[in-house]
Amino acid sequence: MNSIPDQIKVNKLASIALAAAMLYGGHAAKADLIGAQVTIGAYCCTSPTAPDLFSNVLTGTVPVSFPVGSLFSTTTLQIFQLGIAVSADQIIQSYTSSGRATSGSFNGVVYDFSGLSSPISNVSVDPASTLSPTSIAFTGASVEVNGAGSVITAGEKIILDITTGPVPVSTPEPSTLALLGVGFAGLLAFRGRAAR
Repeated sequence: MNSIPDQIKVNKLASIALAAAMLYGGHAAKADLIGAQVTIGAYCCTSPTAPDLFSNVLTGTVPVSFPVGSLFSTTTLQIFQLGIAVSADQIIQSYTSSGRATSGSFNGVVYDFSGLSSPISNVSVDPASTLSPTSIAFTGASVEVNGAGSVITAGEKIILDITTGPVPVSTPEPSTLALLGVGFAGLLAFRGRAAR
């Protein structure tokens, strides 16, 4: 028969084992966009699709840097003067003109990649950014930076951190495995004792 103190110990050990099982702390792989082809275009004002493309299209092999004026409007829409750089793990849009971006469901820049060694698995705004996009969307081979309705000041930057590879599967640290083992060994010991 189990006594109450024994049951409390079993419950505590079970909690420790469960906590250890949940402590997996995997790290996402940094991106490696080097060598991939990137095609860049600006779209406004309803969607990032061909009918809304209002700029020329830039193409290059990563790492690549396009100076201010490389991306320009091919329609009557105004385009913000910006420099664009794509490195192994970042996209940087540096604005040199001020103003308000046209409102709509999408007004921004699309980056299409080909020849990636691993698909894009995450995109986040870097803390060093001085301007936040309205939204970011991505697929395994593209990144959409939406700035619809944004107020932009010359000198501001959007810096995006890119991660590639499959969604990371966490692997336990050795200390986590040891804690998990101690918890399960304790459970087995108390169950065996309770069965006697």
